[in-house]
Amino acid sequence: MGEGDVPLWVVRDRWDREIRLHEDIWYDHIVIGHRSLRDHEAAVARVLTNPYRVTHDALHDNRECYYRQRSHPRYPELFLKVCVEFESEYAGEVITAFLTPKVHSEEVQRWP
Repeated sequence: MGEGDVPLWVVRDRWDREIRLHEDIWYDHIVIGHRSLRDHEAAVARVLTNPYRVTHDALHDNRECYYRQRSHPRYPELFLKVCVEFESEYAGEVITAFLTPKVHSEEVQRWP
């Protein structure tokens, strides 16, 4: 396992799928591109374990998007969106996370 492959955490979603957040994705992508999420990796995990809505990604068949409001203390009105790419029906990894004002209209709702 390479240094970039080290997971910061592993959680299970409502379908008992294992989802990992790797250090390289967190530090080299999410925190750099979305500075408001710095020090909020636990909030990302909470979105996955207790989402408001889950959708199928509009562009990628093997990705799902998890949404939850009131996840960020400075921006409670915004949704924290976490995109997960599934390499199997049982496991996936976070590929990005960011704040957004709404659920993407072209995504198909999976849950609830």
